[in-house]
Amino acid sequence: MKKKLRSTTEAEKLEKKNFIMQTALKLYEEENYHLPSAEKIAKACGFAKGTLYTYFTTKEEIFLAILNQFFDNWFSAVKEGVPKYIENTDGSVDVDVMIDMILTPIIDNHAFFSLASRIELVLEDNVSVERAKDYKLNVMRGVRIISQQLKNYDSFFATERGLRVIVETYALIIGFWHQAKVPGVLKQLMKDKEIEILFIDFKKDLKVAIKNYWKGCLQ
Repeated sequence: MKKKLRSTTEAEKLEKKNFIMQTALKLYEEENYHLPSAEKIAKACGFAKGTLYTYFTTKEEIFLAILNQFFDNWFSAVKEGVPKYIENTDGSVDVDVMIDMILTPIIDNHAFFSLASRIELVLEDNVSVERAKDYKLNVMRGVRIISQQLKNYDSFFATERGLRVIVETYALIIGFWHQAKVPGVLKQLMKDKEIEILFIDFKKDLKVAIKNYWKGCLQ
């Protein structure tokens, strides 16, 4: 029987796209978070580069789709986790627990942060306007999901200004991730008493910064 080379149904196409994304992500992680070429991704998938372009216009579009998937998983975890937490309390919401529930799904995902830090200068700049808008709309959907959960802490987060604060909180998260990245050669300086204050403990300091920022916004 002749081997079928083309995916014909929508389910088969989706399966092939997911396979390409999983393969590309594996290469990305193996290559210390450097974007692999389209040719390398296609070779790892076991087909020609032209086949790759049947599903994605550029390699950046592949990684934008991966980032979108990361966001979907993050938003789903928050949407499911917060109500369960509230059900097991007397109705009050602890801000520290809320921050933990928002950060936990992504805090150890190095691929997520690496891709998110490239979004404006690399990924969005090399995809179509339509794909970039689809990505932005998906993020906006997620912001509203988180807004609906955070309003259990304070109704402020359901307002337009509250939505903006959520976006700014995300910017704070990415900024802290950048600041906390210390090249290997400098790690030996992190315990130097004269300059140790310049180094960021990503998880610990980020939570404190978010909490202080929210308190300032709510005053």
